Amino acid sequence: MLQDQTSGYKDSVSDIINRAKAFAKAIVDYQKEQRSAPYAGTLRDIGEMFAAADAKRKAQFNQQANKVRADYLASGGSPMDLPRELWGSDPSQGFQVGEGKFVPGYTGDNLSYGQKERLAALTGLFEGKPTFARQVEEAGLTGMYQGKPTFAREMAEKNYALDVQRERRLGAGASDPFAGLTQNELRNAATDLMTQLGLDLYEHYRTKGDQAQRGQPLFFTIQDLLRNPKYISMADKNGVSRKQVINNLIAILAGNSPEGYFSTGAAVPLKPLYEALAGKELGAQKDSLEMLKQVLGQNQ
Repeated sequence: MLQDQTSGYKDSVSDIINRAKAFAKAIVDYQKEQRSAPYAGTLRDIGEMFAAADAKRKAQFNQQANKVRADYLASGGSPMDLPRELWGSDPSQGFQVGEGKFVPGYTGDNLSYGQKERLAALTGLFEGKPTFARQVEEAGLTGMYQGKPTFAREMAEKNYALDVQRERRLGAGASDPFAGLTQNELRNAATDLMTQLGLDLYEHYRTKGDQAQRGQPLFFTIQDLLRNPKYISMADKNGVSRKQVINNLIAILAGNSPEGYFSTGAAVPLKPLYEALAGKELGAQKDSLEMLKQVLGQNQ
């Protein structure tokens, strides 16, 4: 009796494992289908138009189909996930991506998104490129981010230069550390300080915000800079271009361009506000610059 029970137990465990494997395979198959289905549909539509076209139009449709297949590969798709009849003019030669240009059918990416993430944790690479975490880590060692000085390094260098200028002026008898600075120097100093304020806001939302704010700290930081009267007034009084501050934050925190950032996700509704920002910069005032430094100190 005990032997039968044990045998039954082993069979049930085996069934559970097999079901888990089948479920995992179903997830992978679904991911592949979601990636390939739009391209397959487009290629079928082009094929139907190709069949009814004259010689000149057939050549144009061939070019379109080749571009769709090339875009599919660029997106990480694998030819193996598309029916062979969609591979091009001669599937026996491979997957067609141009006139007389074929690539092997095994070309492409057969890894799931989850597998890529796990590999990225080990290699520091995601889809062949350094992960954001790796770039930040290297920036801490080299002071460079994507081949350019990090914001922290640039700000340190600017502040050092300003400190030298102020010490010289104070040594010469000037009572005001900002005395004699040009409008451009004052504006640059104010922009750096307000960018630092934005970084502090980001860190606040990331660590102390509610669930939504912790999930999208950069979005809420930029939204504050675009809509919060306190920060709008602060920028105006100091001659700071909020657009420049936002550009700085997007580059530092997202490693992206403003065009890229505002074209996707939750940031899209903020795009009109960003684009409406005046490009004109007012003259920064010495007294308000000191006030901005005090506000920054209170936020740290």
